[in-house]
Parts: sequence; C-alpha cells; structure tokens
Amino acid sequence: MESEVGIDRTSIWRRYSFIELPVFLCVCAGGMTATVFADLILYQTCRLTLGESHYDTCDILHTNSSSQAAMDLEKLIQPRASYILLSKSLIEGILPAFLSLFLGPWSDKHGRKPILIAAFTAPFLTFIILTGLTMWNLNPWTYLIASIPRALLGGFCLLMLSTFCYISDITNSENRAWRLACFENALTGGLVVGTFAGPLVFQKFGYTALFITAASISGLALLDIIFMIPESVKNPSAHERWTSPFDFTLVEELFRTATKTRPGLDRCTLWTCLLILSLYVVSISGEQNMGFLFASARLGWDVVHYSRFMAMGTILVIAGNSLGIKFFRWIGFSELSLGVLGAMSSFCGSMAVSFTFTAWHMYLGSTVAVFSGLLSPAMRSVLSKSVPPADVGKVFSLATSIDSTLPLATNPLYTLLYSNYMPPYYPSPVYLLSGTIFACILSLIVVIDRHQTKAANASVYRSLVEEN
Repeated sequence: MESEVGIDRTSIWRRYSFIELPVFLCVCAGGMTATVFADLILYQTCRLTLGESHYDTCDILHTNSSSQAAMDLEKLIQPRASYILLSKSLIEGILPAFLSLFLGPWSDKHGRKPILIAAFTAPFLTFIILTGLTMWNLNPWTYLIASIPRALLGGFCLLMLSTFCYISDITNSENRAWRLACFENALTGGLVVGTFAGPLVFQKFGYTALFITAASISGLALLDIIFMIPESVKNPSAHERWTSPFDFTLVEELFRTATKTRPGLDRCTLWTCLLILSLYVVSISGEQNMGFLFASARLGWDVVHYSRFMAMGTILVIAGNSLGIKFFRWIGFSELSLGVLGAMSSFCGSMAVSFTFTAWHMYLGSTVAVFSGLLSPAMRSVLSKSVPPADVGKVFSLATSIDSTLPLATNPLYTLLYSNYMPPYYPSPVYLLSGTIFACILSLIVVIDRHQTKAANASVYRSLVEEN
C-alpha cells in the first residue's frame, strides 16, 4: 500500500489512499467523451459542409448510420473531420511533451503533488469549456478551444508522468511491476466504464449533459488528489520558494542520468525500453484516433455500437493484464517474456482488424489482443531496473516526454494513410502499419534479452576469473 515508502504517516486516514482511484475517475471521464467528441466533430463538419439548408440531412448519422446514404456521407466528411481530430492531438501533445522534460526533474525537488494537481485540473477545465461550447451550433474548429487547458497544464502526458513518478516513489523493485499493472488496469477500467456509459448518456440527454457529467467526475478526481493523496517525496522543498521549472540544467541532468556511464546504469536496456514504449504509444495512439472513423466507414457502426465494442475489448485487456501478470509470473515467465507475449497479442489484434470486412472480425481482433496490456507494465518495470533507484523518476520523465512527442510526428502519418485509403480499401493500411510496429517491438525485446544474457555471462566469467 502507499504508506510503504516515503509517505507521511501522521495522517492515518490518508495512509490507505490509492492513486489508482483518481486515475480511474479521470480516465472514465475521458472515455465517456472521446468517441462522442469524434461524433460531435463529424456531425458539425457535416453541417458545415452541407450548409444550413441541409442541416436535417446530417441527422442520418445518428438515426440510421448503417444506411448506404449515411456511409456515402461519411466518405465526404471524414477526411475533413480527421484533420480536426489530428489538430486536437497536436495541440494537446506538443507543449505537454516539452513541459514533461522540465517538470519531472522539478518534482524531484519540490514534490509530486503540484504536478499531480496540475495534471488533474486540465481535464476538469476542458470539460467545463466543452459544456459551454456545445450549447451553440458552432464551426467544428471552435471546439479546439477546449484543448487549451490540457496544452498549458500538461494534459494526459503530465498525468502519466506524475503517476509513474509517484508509483516509483512508493514501491520497490519487487512490487513495482504489480503496481504498474494495477495502474494500467485503472486506465483500462476507467476506459471501459467511460466508453460504455458515455454514449448512453449522450443518446438520452445530448452533448451538453454528457460534458457536464464528465466535468463532475473529473472534479471528484481532482478533489481526491488534493485532499486524499499524500506527498511521496521525502522532505520536498515546499518551505522554500518554488523555483522556475524551466531550468535547462535540470534537463541536462536528466539526459546525463540516461547517458553517463556509472554503476547501476544499463544504457542498452534503458534506451531500447524507451524505444519500445515509444513505438507502443505510437501504435495505440494512431489506432485510437482512427478507430471510430474506421468502424463507422467500414461497418456503419454508430457511436453506441462502437462504444460497446470498445468496452468489451477493454474488459478483455483488463482480464488478460490482471490474470496474466500473476499467472505467467507464477509459472516462471520473466518480465521480458511477458513483453513478448504482449507484443505478439497486439500484433495479432492489429492484423485481425486490418482484414475486417464483417463485424465479427473486429471482435476477433479484440479477443486475440487479450494480453496486449502486458507489454507496457512489463517494459516499464524492466526500464526502472536499468537505472539506479534514485534516478527512476528522471528516467520516467524522459520516457513520458518521448512517448508524448513521437505520436505528434506519427499521428499525421496515420491520418494521411486513413484519409487516402479509407474503406473499401482492403486490408486497412492503418492497422497494417500498427502490425509492423509490433513486429519491430518483438525484435527489440529479443535484442534486450540477448544483451542481458551476454552481460550476465560476462559477469559470471569475471567472478570465476577473480576467484581463480
């Protein structure tokens, strides 16, 4: 539990608080709105494209989305809508990726609470703004205003960074993989509840009521962070005046941490793990951005149908993550073996979806991807063990920054692939690209295994020579 390492023990009622709960609530609010926001952009793009005299025509996207007329309309408006969604991801990604380079080392000195509060404030403000915007019929580009708080306060990038640093503070090498898996389950669990409940709220009450609900849930998460989650850094410099986080010496120190040769640092494993995690985020981010558009254009699914599919797939990932990491570790799987299993499962899932031409193929893709959630916690655990314990927070800061930066460069590639090769192109190049990325991840895990085996053999050899 979170009182194990570096926690203030004076407040008993805070000793049993868990960071996973506010993470679950925050991701739940995001899951409720993600697919519906894409639907909102599609709907408003349709209205903008057809003009005021044809507003009623766009209602077919909600009333009969599987009809041929609706699918023809999708082909007309989706390329334009996809660029709006791409712009949203760029706004919410560029500045947070830059900020994470500074805020990770800064939090090592001043504590995790400030960046945790900032990270959980951003979605709350975003949903408040969206609540106001959806009360009027606006140009779809206007909704990007709601992304500004996430850009300025770090958004999901800072949430991941602050949570990873917090977990690294309160765990040791033995239980860190399990706590990271619990964190992944909080993410996926919140996504399940959100993606299932959000479209139902939207269908019954509309866009505005949905964003009010999301703002309320994210507000509860923020209150939990403020009042329930204790500081995890021992003796933070809270009594001192806060220094500016934009101190480039902190960034220099961060990169020296990952590059300077010293005892306890395995640079090959560290940088290969960073590359693996970055490629994983690239593929997941690209698929998520195009998922609803693909299902809508290929199968005629509406927002409710797609959300049910997403909820089922996420439940499978949670089951595979929770049971898999316990069972496979119990029978002797190493963390690298878990990573291989997760990468193979992800590869099979992407390839199955790529060849989709009927609905059950989508469900087959979710089923074979049941162990895809093992990849991230396994590789983050390997990453944390490749550096001295005092540098784990800095390395997670670097990892989060890289993970947030790469999708900014690759998401346009996914968007261009999709907009130029929309269904009925078969198989889907978007998911073929993801399959190729997961194949590369498998190769990189083999590189780590060979490197660690070689290093272990060299260590044994040196020990024998010293004994002789």
